[in-house]
Amino acid sequence: MIRARGVGVRRGGRPVLHDVALDVPVGAWMGLIGPNGAGKSTLLGALSGTLPFEGTIEVDGVPLRRMSPRRRARRIAVVEQLPVRPPEMTVADYVLLGRTPHITYFGREGAGDRAVVGDTLVRLDLAGLAGRPVDSLSGGEWQRAVIARALAQGPDVLLLDEPTSALDVGRQLHVLELLDGLRHERGLTVVSATHDLGLAAAYCDRLALMSRGGVVVQGAPREVITEAVLNEHYDARLRVVDDGAGHIAVVPHRDRRG
Repeated sequence: MIRARGVGVRRGGRPVLHDVALDVPVGAWMGLIGPNGAGKSTLLGALSGTLPFEGTIEVDGVPLRRMSPRRRARRIAVVEQLPVRPPEMTVADYVLLGRTPHITYFGREGAGDRAVVGDTLVRLDLAGLAGRPVDSLSGGEWQRAVIARALAQGPDVLLLDEPTSALDVGRQLHVLELLDGLRHERGLTVVSATHDLGLAAAYCDRLALMSRGGVVVQGAPREVITEAVLNEHYDARLRVVDDGAGHIAVVPHRDRRG
């Protein structure tokens, strides 16, 4: 679904992303991991078409540069790390914004659009908050509303920047299970940036570890999340623990004292 070659981004004339190559098959979940400042959010901006970039990015074989903003919005939905809250807009109306690319110019939403919004609100456990202003929501409620708006777009590609950072562990798992189910149900392709290595290993098919503006390692989670790789690129001593049931966790390595 996504093919990137030689992708670079400059900000203020300074290269912040360089020579990135990435392949994400249809229906796959690619996780972007790496330390702060590695370039994860910048790469998502390039993949969404919102940041100017060098090199080539194709979505389903079509160069991103050849897509109009409207066509791009029908194919790609983005969940930003710090989205703006429209003052006094209700949750239902905010999620309805996701249907904008599917509504004709000077047209209005129809019953089908409202049905999509209703279903999405239920799936994200937001139906009871539909009439609430978005600026009255808690951090976790707001984050779910942002994800709901993106899903209401009905995209082929979903780009997520720290999508569960404001959620407690129960809500995190609820949202991640929902996204995982939707990608299998709809063939949705997901690319997400995250700092939670355990969740990345549990839900992603493939991982790309970024450092200093480039992708340094990519592959299956167990190929990327190794003690040798993590300790080389993170400023920390980390251990990778296998629970014996096919899952891995990353924990800090501490010397016992006393």
